[in-house]
Amino acid sequence: MFEFHETTIAPLVECPTATGKSFWGAWTDLAASYAGRGQKAEAAAAVVELLKVRPDFTVETLAQDGAQYSDNPTFRKEFQRIVEGAGQPGARLGADRGPRLPRQRRLVMARIPIAPPGMKDQRPRYTLGWRVGNHIYVAGQLPFDKDGNLLGKGDIKAQTRRIFEQIKMIVEAGGGKMDDVVKVTVFVTDVRYREPYGEVRSEFFGPNPPASTLVQIGNLAIPDALIEIEAVAALDG
Repeated sequence: MFEFHETTIAPLVECPTATGKSFWGAWTDLAASYAGRGQKAEAAAAVVELLKVRPDFTVETLAQDGAQYSDNPTFRKEFQRIVEGAGQPGARLGADRGPRLPRQRRLVMARIPIAPPGMKDQRPRYTLGWRVGNHIYVAGQLPFDKDGNLLGKGDIKAQTRRIFEQIKMIVEAGGGKMDDVVKVTVFVTDVRYREPYGEVRSEFFGPNPPASTLVQIGNLAIPDALIEIEAVAALDG
């Protein structure tokens, strides 16, 4: 049994122009961790996502780099087969040639946790965001500073602005931009905050803002928090 660790997408954002392992080692590590647990489809999905981000990288190089995650020859051979299969044009993720498995093939999308370096990582309580295929799901955000302290006490505009800044960090860490946000759900402790919230929202979105739902609730999880926002982004395929 071999141990592997999953990495976040954050290292890719920290050095987007790098050409070495510092840029894409996180993807390789993620693929290898899936392969080490026998999750072949997920490993292949991670490889496909990597090749989307950096099409100049070759399948051969990735296979060689990923093999270093274990000295076990069986793993090295299997990981190379996964990578090469994922790199084939029209390859269908989740395909396995084992004779005991049914012929049906299923599409499995890579699930990548997002933890921007400028925000406090809330795990294991919850994950700030997930990229699943071409979608990014942002957890409900409260107005925290980088150390997890509440900002803008008593100021709905300040709290709203900080929350949208956090959503922006998460979406960009996942490879998207604010224009990709297609849905927000807003929770406020007083419906009268709708107008000032809307004024701040216009600072972050153009003439076509995301679909939005706003709900008044009794209170939020953190005392003195006036607003919480969650979001969904859809990236171009």
